[in-house]
Amino acid sequence: MFVMKSKFCGLARSKSCSGYENLRSAERKDKKLDYARSKTHRNSDRKSRQEKYEESFSSCSTCSSLEKRSPIQTTNKRASQPPPESSPISRPLEKLPPAQIAHQRASEPPPEPPSLRRPLSSWPPTGFEISQDLSPEKANELIATGAPIFSGYRLPVTLAGKEYYHLFATCSGNDDPESDGKHDKVMESASMRLHGSSIPINPWETLEQPSMAYCYGSRAGTIRLNHWVNQSSRIDRKRRKFDMEARARDLSLSAIIERLKHFEDITLIEKFPHQNVSRITELIVHPKKATEFQIHDLITVLSRHSWIDFSEIDNQVVANYFANATYTDEGRHKLFFHQLLFALELELRIRNNSADSNAEVLKFLPEKIKWDIALAKIWRNCISIKSFSDVGKQDRINFQLLKKKEQLNKLQDFATTLKWPTLSSLIPIFSSSNFEIENYLSDTISYFTAVILPGPTLPFLLMNSLIDVDPSSSLNFSALKHDFPNTGFQYRSATFWTSKCIVGKVLAPTCKEIGGWIGPVRPVKGLERTQIARISQLKSKRRLQEEDVQSMNERSLPLGPVAAQYPIKDYVLIKPNTSQDNITDTIRIEELVLLPISSSSYDERIVPQTFDASIQFAVNGSSWPLMLKYDVSFISACSCKNGPHPVFYDYEHQILRIEEILVISNWAEQSGGSMNYKLRSSRGSILDRITSENTAHESTVLSSTSGISRNTGLYDEEVLVIESYGVVDNEVLARAWCSHWGLSALVADIRKTCMACAIREAYACCLNVLILIDSLVIGNEEVND
Repeated sequence: MFVMKSKFCGLARSKSCSGYENLRSAERKDKKLDYARSKTHRNSDRKSRQEKYEESFSSCSTCSSLEKRSPIQTTNKRASQPPPESSPISRPLEKLPPAQIAHQRASEPPPEPPSLRRPLSSWPPTGFEISQDLSPEKANELIATGAPIFSGYRLPVTLAGKEYYHLFATCSGNDDPESDGKHDKVMESASMRLHGSSIPINPWETLEQPSMAYCYGSRAGTIRLNHWVNQSSRIDRKRRKFDMEARARDLSLSAIIERLKHFEDITLIEKFPHQNVSRITELIVHPKKATEFQIHDLITVLSRHSWIDFSEIDNQVVANYFANATYTDEGRHKLFFHQLLFALELELRIRNNSADSNAEVLKFLPEKIKWDIALAKIWRNCISIKSFSDVGKQDRINFQLLKKKEQLNKLQDFATTLKWPTLSSLIPIFSSSNFEIENYLSDTISYFTAVILPGPTLPFLLMNSLIDVDPSSSLNFSALKHDFPNTGFQYRSATFWTSKCIVGKVLAPTCKEIGGWIGPVRPVKGLERTQIARISQLKSKRRLQEEDVQSMNERSLPLGPVAAQYPIKDYVLIKPNTSQDNITDTIRIEELVLLPISSSSYDERIVPQTFDASIQFAVNGSSWPLMLKYDVSFISACSCKNGPHPVFYDYEHQILRIEEILVISNWAEQSGGSMNYKLRSSRGSILDRITSENTAHESTVLSSTSGISRNTGLYDEEVLVIESYGVVDNEVLARAWCSHWGLSALVADIRKTCMACAIREAYACCLNVLILIDSLVIGNEEVND
């Protein structure tokens, strides 16, 4: 019998002429997977697996990939189309291997949705026997209707080599592709499309990558599927040199400001083409007359290395270049306004093109020029120059802020949601109609002018602005910078942490998340009443690879391997046990502890101190400390429709109650899927034991992390399903345990998705941990739903 094997993300599946034959080998402990067996043995093994599942409430073996997809399984195809050629960040989509199921041809019509059915209450469903086989159509109707389908994409980076790429992921099939995210209106400025002004439909449409529109998950402290995948992109950060045919004329600051002050809109350019040529001649030496050549000249001029590169994160607080005293006192603000003028002229001409030409130009622009155009669009919509004076030692420019009131309202929502300790003192400012920003910091000016570049800077502009305008605050958090996302601070018996900090991620279920910040969190032992803290956090042990993303669809299909018939015995209907007897109510958070890891002679207002973080829990009367050592991620699960869905038996998983995970260590690093149980030897020595274990293993972990990240086969693919129903302390314990051992996890609300779909998504994401919560039995009114 001819056998052909394929391997994706460390998962192997045999494909033979008689069908897919699956069985774990007796040598699984050595990770030598051999699935080739006869059909008779395969069928008999299925029966034993089904009986075993009914006894132990767990399924067996692993799910893996397919060489290609059968045309009969049409209902599992994505309804959405692959990334279009007009994507502003990419060239046309590269041709992928035949195994890439997710990519449909643009000319292929979308599949018709399967007929709706009633949610299943038992398996086999009424009218079927366990020994029966299902046709592909019936299997899709009973098993895959409303189940989310996960698809991965690889897109090339503009003007870069083939070794650089963007990775994306989408979810379809559940009638709600946005179910894993939430809309945060205070973060609207953090994401931007260059082509068009509407909300992005797909993650590859935004200028910033990873896309901030697809960043925050539906549950506090979580991220979305696409953000998890996009973090593994490989992007070329080097700046390119271009032929400098066009040369910029040297203009005085007053001439530049005058041009900016009276900048004509697109209608004037259309009516007066000769004026158009005259305008460009004042800026560039010997410009071309045709508009398309003028665009080329402006791109060439803006490619000079002397200009500010706004694609670099260090340069993305724009007000530093026109409102920062240190910068403007040296006259460098002239460079900014000169560059802005060129960017506005370029954006004007691109906007004047047809839609097709516009998309084509944007698609192949250098990264730096794209950010110049973004700045021009933002400036044009948010700010204008009222007057200019160069009398005296300093130039004085008066601006008209077009969105100041809108920004003030968003800041009020931000402060109210976070329950800012001195909120009452801010009420007069929020209700003021003539609030002036002239004497505030450049971060505050950036925020209120709304000249905010897309990307990760907005959360820090929000918090710094709130601190800056608070009249009762004595804080001086000039060191609160977006360069250090692993940051938080204590202020008046409450702490606030960024959504990128592991402390915030773990404790997020106990509070609120808005604008990239989490709080108010409980006070911290080890911090002064007012103090900034940076948290020491190691990179997560596992990182997605390109092949993991491209095989995502194949590794997570609801029906499993494509076949002519689907045996009912291959599927199991699993339901969460949310009975009162199964809900743990003996776990409580005792305290969050920060221990300084270094002493510094620097002023802490400039260089905040770095700390190790740990959380101590009370579990059945005993104290259990867990170190927040690794910067892991928690991914919000997509919802499903018409569940619960049966799960294919090859999606191997183990279900444990929340308190049972405390005796598990090194999950997913053991060959053969065996768990390494380490029981407590004594109640009083657990902190010393955990600390000594981490110290002993640290060198091994650090030396092997890079190798593991490149070889996902070193990990076992079994998913640990943690039932953390009940109080939010249970979910915090599960998240802290993940950070302690370096395991990212999927977080699923069983009121929005079924266990089968959540387990499949964990396989799609290459995650070994799934945290289940029940939003209906959470006993904490502060939780975000």
